[in-house]
Amino acid sequence: MKTNNKKTFFGRIKARPIPDFKSQNLKKFLSKYKVTKALFKKKRIIIEIGFGMGEHLIYQAKKFKHKTFIGIEPFINGQSNLAWLCNINKLKNIYIYPGIFDNFVKKFNKFSFDEMFILFPDPWPKKRHHKRRLINNNFIDIILKHAKKKAKVHFTTDNNDYFAQTKDLLSNIDKTKSFKLTKQIRKLKFKTKYHLRAERLKNRINSLEIIIH
Repeated sequence: MKTNNKKTFFGRIKARPIPDFKSQNLKKFLSKYKVTKALFKKKRIIIEIGFGMGEHLIYQAKKFKHKTFIGIEPFINGQSNLAWLCNINKLKNIYIYPGIFDNFVKKFNKFSFDEMFILFPDPWPKKRHHKRRLINNNFIDIILKHAKKKAKVHFTTDNNDYFAQTKDLLSNIDKTKSFKLTKQIRKLKFKTKYHLRAERLKNRINSLEIIIH
């Protein structure tokens, strides 16, 4: 499958006003946590696409200090919050890419990863907006191309339609024996605000774990 070089970002880059102290931290510290090609020479690379406010990345980075974490997020609010959290927690194993995943792939076309988290991505619930969803055939091609052997991809959503669509896409490609698709039995030990919101609304939380051969 060919990669579509044109990618439109849907939504607002800046959702709400950023507190002054976080805005200053974004300018001051974002360069400090900049993603570079040299990072991919490290042994354990963990990527989170759409990290929101960065709570999950902070939890993981504090727990696994021997691993390198890369967060990809287009929203300025999330970038500034994560930069602020990295600074106050004095973390040196988190790096921030301020943009969408497609641009990240273009800039670091030889990147590789050991583990990836996609937690509660925008489900774009309206049928006419389904084409805007992150996970599609092109995305799966990219993941299979850049994943290291035995890499894992964790996908969690409380949107039943998005989960079913993703599972169908993966099940069809599974015939190539490129990866193993399993239901993620273990529960996430850290719950983001989106996870807590889903529980509060009593939405069903669906998870998949993809293991690359």
